[in-house]
Amino acid sequence: MRCIVCILGKNLDVNKLSLRIGLENITIKYKGEKIGKRIRDYSSITLPISKNEDFDLQEQISDAIRFLRENKKRLEIVKSFPNIDFSTINFGVHYQSKQDAVHGAYFPKELVELCSILDLGIEISFYS
Repeated sequence: MRCIVCILGKNLDVNKLSLRIGLENITIKYKGEKIGKRIRDYSSITLPISKNEDFDLQEQISDAIRFLRENKKRLEIVKSFPNIDFSTINFGVHYQSKQDAVHGAYFPKELVELCSILDLGIEISFYS
């Protein structure tokens, strides 16, 4: 799974936000859409950051820092755009549970600072 920025809101105008951000490859999902047997509770936009399809966390982090630096002005809208309930950067990593194993992730100061400036939480999704 590649690294993404995801912005969600129950009453979020995703079409307007997408236009204001002005980046390509934005995926839009609408509140009320069916997901299997459930109905989507939030509208959202997803921005792909890393084209890397494997689970290399350090490469995703490097891609994320580069993406956030290059698009900082466009993404600053997230701080003031109405009806955003959550905004995160999500890193997908491969995880195999082993007893007595400790797994950790280091996030460089620059990534944490950029996410803070842009009001982005940091999230890891574990895939087995």
